[in-house]
Amino acid sequence: MTFLWSYGLVFVAAFFKSCADAFENTPNFDESVFKYLNKKFWCKDVSWEYARKLSIRIPFTNKRIGSYKLDSWHICISLMVFSVIGAIVIFRPHHEWWVHFISMGLIWNATFWLFYHKIFQVK
Repeated sequence: MTFLWSYGLVFVAAFFKSCADAFENTPNFDESVFKYLNKKFWCKDVSWEYARKLSIRIPFTNKRIGSYKLDSWHICISLMVFSVIGAIVIFRPHHEWWVHFISMGLIWNATFWLFYHKIFQVK
């Protein structure tokens, strides 16, 4: 039954992707249930200007090797990636590969559609 944890993480990943797509641009944001939230953090079109940047520094030097914007879109995309990677790492098949392939695809698409179109009311 450990494959159910992977299915749950696919569900969570699709949820975070639907959030990120709702925050992606002003038209999506303005017609969603999130339209009353502060655009400086929640709407990617605006938040990139105000997002706090976290820098990755090499220890004992003053060199930076990257940065990460701290806004809702980047957080959701990061959590989606972590969820997908977690689902891959803990997955142990119990059926034929195609059964898991189809069922995970159905879980992803149904979850995304439910949140993006029905709950978040985008398009």
